[in-house]
Amino acid sequence: MARWALADQVLKDLQEIRNSVERARRATEIIDGNTAVIAAASAIRQEALEELRDRMTHAEIARATGLTRARVSQLLAGARPERSLLAPDSGPLTVCVIEKREAERGRSAITRTTVAAAGKLAALAAAYDIALAASGDMPGVEPVPASGLVDLNRPNLAVLIGPRSSPLVAQAISADPAVRWGPDGNGDWYFTDLRTGQEYHSDFDRGTDPGKPWPRTCYAHIGRIRRPDGQGSWLCLAGEHAPGVAGAVRFFCEEITSLWEQARRSLWSAVVEVKAAEDDEIVDALLVTPVYVQSRR
Repeated sequence: MARWALADQVLKDLQEIRNSVERARRATEIIDGNTAVIAAASAIRQEALEELRDRMTHAEIARATGLTRARVSQLLAGARPERSLLAPDSGPLTVCVIEKREAERGRSAITRTTVAAAGKLAALAAAYDIALAASGDMPGVEPVPASGLVDLNRPNLAVLIGPRSSPLVAQAISADPAVRWGPDGNGDWYFTDLRTGQEYHSDFDRGTDPGKPWPRTCYAHIGRIRRPDGQGSWLCLAGEHAPGVAGAVRFFCEEITSLWEQARRSLWSAVVEVKAAEDDEIVDALLVTPVYVQSRR
């Protein structure tokens, strides 16, 4: 009863605002705020129903939750909860990519493989009816300057940038308890599985034998990383080099359902091994570590 009394009071206060502009503005704020809450609550309910479906019938779920059996069946029919791995919050998706400085022209550009990877992630969002953030040339894609300054405290953020290119990503990713990044003696970044001690170095590093046969191997760190403000998480699809990014995106798009079954809405991370041909075509991408599930976001 107290909840309804509070709602009645909010509406009463709203009606008593004499200025029409202020009344409309305040009403819009209330509507938008409740829409966001409803969307988030719906996603949480959907996840819970998906979990219950594994051990209860629709009739049992209906009795336990107070929903009708018809409503339970409707909510579970064709449900695709794995979309939450890509966009767990209400609102559009933003895909962040790094701009590199072209040596010959001195201007900023995004590598061809990264552009293709970002486009593949945007296509996945479209398949799940996830809106893309407004941007310039590519819908949903936000170029990050070579300085690596990127705001990670935003909802529905996918970051295709490694710690070598962004000190802010480096700082945020250091909190991952399973995978640690660091530079080698040549300044190339690699990472270590902290659970096993296994190191993962890319064949695209500067110290690699130029005669090494193709396809060559790169690695990617994937997972959901806690935001610096602690108010959610961002999707990490970071490769040691551009082929790693492309392979990370390919693996995520192809295995999103399997990843969801293991991680759901938790913080998690894993290492993907990527095989790339000389023309940058991704030959294969597969997990070389378990999906390390850490905690709820």
